[in-house]
Order: sequence, then structure tokens, then C-alpha cells
Amino acid sequence: MKHLALALLLASAHSAAADSWAEGPAGKTRKRNLLLTVTTGVAYAVSETALKYSFSPDDCRWCTPPSIDVGARNALVWSDLQRARTASDVVGHLVVPVFAVGAVNLTLVGHGAGWGEIFDVTLPVLEAAFVSQLVTYVAKGALGRERPDRNFGVVGSSDAEDKNVSFWSGHTALAFAFATSAGTVASQRRSRAAPLIWGVGLTLATATGYLRIAGDKHYLTDVVVGAGVGMAIGYVIPRLMQHDVGIASDGKSVVLTGRF
Repeated sequence: MKHLALALLLASAHSAAADSWAEGPAGKTRKRNLLLTVTTGVAYAVSETALKYSFSPDDCRWCTPPSIDVGARNALVWSDLQRARTASDVVGHLVVPVFAVGAVNLTLVGHGAGWGEIFDVTLPVLEAAFVSQLVTYVAKGALGRERPDRNFGVVGSSDAEDKNVSFWSGHTALAFAFATSAGTVASQRRSRAAPLIWGVGLTLATATGYLRIAGDKHYLTDVVVGAGVGMAIGYVIPRLMQHDVGIASDGKSVVLTGRF
């Protein structure tokens, strides 16, 4: 999913100067949004490949789960862990992204939309997904929570590099970022399909979180926090990108600014 999205964005960036969608004040904003999305997309790809386990702690910093996580884990874990994990990969990394991007673009059908509107509805969804994963990447390395399968000594559990990156659930954050950003974009456009996009998207995202618990890769709190992070980012990013987005610095820090 990420490789296809990045390829499309890079190809579009190459031809930006020649396309009418890039002209005028709206075009300036689109090009800036495109640059932001490509940049975060590349950073996400690097974090998932060359730097995937670079900051994973060797020893857990958060090792003992609270009773609520133990109870939920024992109640929801499947006997066939690999089946649940495969299902979570398919739903979270394929079904939800395809649905989210496809749904927002279907809201353009019948409106004679050009490339400008396609970028307007697609970039916020991709940007929200990329940002959610970059934030998750940093949090996983910093917090160092041991995965439940390692904690409970499950046969065939997470490998050494992956064992202490349980909090929070990246699959869940990604799914909720896609679902929420798609619903937000549809609502911004006052699409009649918005309730359906919200309903289906959030249902699929919730299923992703459940499957991560069922596969013994995450605790309940990992999934709940991941969902909250994904929803927050999925709600905020489209509103920032709907208007002009800027980068400001006071010499000591850099902030992303936007008008709601």
C-alpha cells in the first residue's frame, strides 16, 4: 500500500508545474500539501524498512501488564494466533486503506472532478496515515512495552527485535487514522455518503484492533490508545490541510501551523 501511494505521489509531484490544478492560490496550497505528504510518506517508508528496529529497546521498560489487560487478553486471544495476525494485516494494511482512499474519491463521482479535487480529498487521508505511523514509531521505541506473547511465553512469539514495541498498536492507529480522515473529508464535503464512510471505516478499524488482541500481539490498552491516536490525527490533519498550511520557527523549535 505505502509503496503504491508513494509512487503515485512522486509521479504527480514531477508533473505538478504543467498541470492546471497546481496554478493559482489553491494550486500553491495543493503543491505544499503534496510536498508534506510525500515527505512524511518517505519518512514512513524509511521507518518501516531501513530503520524499522533501530530504536527498539533490548529490555522492556514496561513489563508487567495491569489486570484489565490480562483479563482482556485471556478472554479474546485465539488458539490460532497466526490466523488472527494474518487477518489483522489484511484488514488493517489492505482493506482499510483501499476503502478509505476509494471512498473519498467516490464522493467526487458525478461532479466532474479534476486532479485538483482528487488531490484535495486524497492527500489528507494519506498524510494522516503517514503521520500516525511516524508518531507510533517514536512512541514504541521510547516506551518499550513488552508484547503479550513474549510476556506469557507463547511458543513462536515475537522475535527479539520486535518483542518490546507493544505500546501502542500501530495497526490500530493506522486503521483509525485512515477511517477517521476519510470520514472527516467526506463530512467536510457534505457528502451524503459520509455516514456510511464513517460507519464502515470505524467498524473495519475496530476489527483491526480486536484482531491484534486475538493474535496476542497487543494488549487492550495498546489498542485503545492506538485508536485514540489514530482518530485524533485523522480528525486534525484534514482540517489543517483544508486551508493553507505553513511551517514556522522561532530558532529553537519548528511547528506546523494551519487555520481551522
